[in-house]
Amino acid sequence: MILSNNKTTGNEIYRVLHVLPAIHINYTDEIHMHISRVQRLSSEKSRLHLWQISLLKILINSLPDITAPGVDIIVAYSEAVNPTEENYDKRTSPYNMISGTSMSCPHVAGVVGLLKKAHPDWSPAAIRSAIMTTGHLRPNGAMDPDLVYDLTHQKGPNNLLDFNYPSIKIPNISPSSPITITRRLKNVGAPGRHTGRVCLPPRIFSASVKPRVLEFDHVGQEESFNVTIKVLDADAVKDTYVFGELRWTDHVHYVRSPIAIASMSDISYKN
Repeated sequence: MILSNNKTTGNEIYRVLHVLPAIHINYTDEIHMHISRVQRLSSEKSRLHLWQISLLKILINSLPDITAPGVDIIVAYSEAVNPTEENYDKRTSPYNMISGTSMSCPHVAGVVGLLKKAHPDWSPAAIRSAIMTTGHLRPNGAMDPDLVYDLTHQKGPNNLLDFNYPSIKIPNISPSSPITITRRLKNVGAPGRHTGRVCLPPRIFSASVKPRVLEFDHVGQEESFNVTIKVLDADAVKDTYVFGELRWTDHVHYVRSPIAIASMSDISYKN
């Protein structure tokens, strides 16, 4: 069997437990042009079967909070079952290589435990923020994020978009008028001066953050800011998401918040 990537997966090749002779090849235009020719020449009764694998997950209704190692993770494995879980597979092994969210989840859970041990006063929201805003799971970075998006028992925002979450998702922005979102940062590090910047495709949006500079004098201090976004190209956001980020930095720490914006025709949403 020849397992070929499609265009979206490109050169990404990872281990698969095949139970028959197989090779895994990357994507090239030449190979797929040849495959297309064979497909056109083959009849419906042909024994030729072309197997492809696609790892692209389209995240429209929900967005991931964090990514963590989850491909080809070596783990302890029960010898009571075989690695493929097929009745005809008689192999056993004390270890296996497994991929998926089941492998990513314990990585994140372990980092959460380390952060709670290092910062027992941090709330679950602060821990989530520290992990999310320092990028693809980075334990050392999450240990010292400097700023976090925390949640308190204060009265919630009138607008759901103002919920103090580390990421910003606008599922149905109105191309006719700008939208302003409020967030609040809490200092969990040393006193410092942080500068904010909104990074979005310039021909699609105009965006700004006010104030552009936040000054923190002590641990626990909280400061609010507003992000204003206006659509310049309505067609670019129609029924699809466009991505960017909000970044705060003191040139030592980088607090990043992903931004996802769309104008979905099938969503009824009030600002």
